[in-house]
Amino acid sequence: MAGLTSDMDISLALDTLMYSDALGADKYKDQSVKDIVNDLYYNGMDGLKDNGCRAAVVAAKQYLDSPKGDEFGSLIMHSCSDQSGYSASDGAKGAAFYRKDGDNVTDVYVAYRGTGEGRWYDNGDAFDKKYSPYQQDAAEYFDSVMSSLNVDESANVIVTGHSKGGNEAQFVTLASKYAYLVDKCDSFDGQGFSPEAIAYFKQLYGEDFYEKQRGKMYSICGDNDFVNVLGIKVVPDENTIYIKTTCDTYDAANSHGLVRTPEGDNIDWKNIRVEGNLYDYGGDGFNETTKYQRDLAVLAKSLSENIMKLPPEEREDVCRSIMTILEDTIGQGHGLHGEGASLEEYIGLIKRSPALFKEILFTWNGQKFIHSTITDLLRKYVFQIDNREDSNIFVDIICNVAAGFIQYGLEGLGFVIYEFVSFVSKLAEFGEKLYKVLEFIANVAESIKNNIKKLIDPNYRAAQNYIKNENTLRFHTDDLRSLAGRLWAVNGRLGDLDSRIDGLYWKVKWTDLWNLMSSDLKICWSTKLNACANCLNDTADRFDNAEQQLLGMMG
Repeated sequence: MAGLTSDMDISLALDTLMYSDALGADKYKDQSVKDIVNDLYYNGMDGLKDNGCRAAVVAAKQYLDSPKGDEFGSLIMHSCSDQSGYSASDGAKGAAFYRKDGDNVTDVYVAYRGTGEGRWYDNGDAFDKKYSPYQQDAAEYFDSVMSSLNVDESANVIVTGHSKGGNEAQFVTLASKYAYLVDKCDSFDGQGFSPEAIAYFKQLYGEDFYEKQRGKMYSICGDNDFVNVLGIKVVPDENTIYIKTTCDTYDAANSHGLVRTPEGDNIDWKNIRVEGNLYDYGGDGFNETTKYQRDLAVLAKSLSENIMKLPPEEREDVCRSIMTILEDTIGQGHGLHGEGASLEEYIGLIKRSPALFKEILFTWNGQKFIHSTITDLLRKYVFQIDNREDSNIFVDIICNVAAGFIQYGLEGLGFVIYEFVSFVSKLAEFGEKLYKVLEFIANVAESIKNNIKKLIDPNYRAAQNYIKNENTLRFHTDDLRSLAGRLWAVNGRLGDLDSRIDGLYWKVKWTDLWNLMSSDLKICWSTKLNACANCLNDTADRFDNAEQQLLGMMG
């Protein structure tokens, strides 16, 4: 398929294997991928954390046994950032795999796992600064691999990852010490960056290098994936590939996940085949490509674009709070190092919630997503229509309505239509009321935020203490500015005198040159004097600003 290459198959298989959460075992160091996958599949399934980890191993085993699996299985695992004694931080879950020809390293794959427990907050942190701690960890891990394997530019180096891992692979390609060694970046559903990060990339090694590295980056995403659209995209549009996923519009898990996780406690993992959302691990490769994104992806992109336009402080509040909420609901409840949004950041999110709610309910993209979701729900649960690729849901609904008309007559049909219209109008009315409630809560939250800030702000408390004991504010900034002006005037006269001395060199006797040179060295425009004047003037400005703040606090 256009744009899809064989290295992407291997990258996806490695990214899937990363979700086993089992590569940190020291016994897997220097083992082939074939031996690792077989050991996990035949001996280690019971020890894995959950069905998601087991499904990842089964998918990797299916790929290993497929006609494409030999190149994947021949890779050797160099290290995993989770292995004991390893220097890399636990923030980035990475693993490195290589292939040698004699003593020369010919191929290197460095793969990064998706978010996982304890890493959600870091996603939000990355959207309001140059880089997050775990992005930096990913770069440090990559650099250590390049150094320990003694990789040079003759090797084929590919960085890859899914979701957060895809974002970290992009960061490595743009900002690591050995970024120039990267030949290709395969990012699956990986999100973008903050405006501050992009400015940092361009400044770090120069814009020419930034553009060169962008050309090495590829984004392979599900057509309904809601993660790759977050932040500001750096991967070129011509290097972006969308894959059709067979999932409902509202099915966030399978819109974003690599593997569909079987449910249940008594699964026969040796005799089950798992289904990939982007890829057929059994040998058929990637699903069909498409030029279009579906409704959940489009809505998420619209929301993200609006958030990225917020001032950094407000963007920080929204992103950190949302990711902390996700960590609390589907993660382990806190970051790896106790990271979490503050009360002030939660209040900032509440303040922005009416605008976010309005984007979902009252914009074209939001209404289109709601329409698609209702359509999918009707098809699946009400009319029980199979999820056929080419079926027209509206034709199916009309057929069912026609069947109801035949069975219950015109009166029954009219009742159904009346109830449906009534339901839609009530839904719209509820949406408007909910919006007003959120707007009211946001206003209250903003008031609470301002009062809390006053209570904890030491400057505010100092102002209140001053007001209790003094009736006037005494800031004589005019004297400071006057002194600064006098110093500038003196310095100007010194500069003028220095210029006049320079004109005497051709008018004095040679016996007087020494005295003239000595005077010339001592009399000149003074940088120190100018700095003192600037300092006095700046101090006056600061006092004026402080005075205005205090007056504001006094009401």
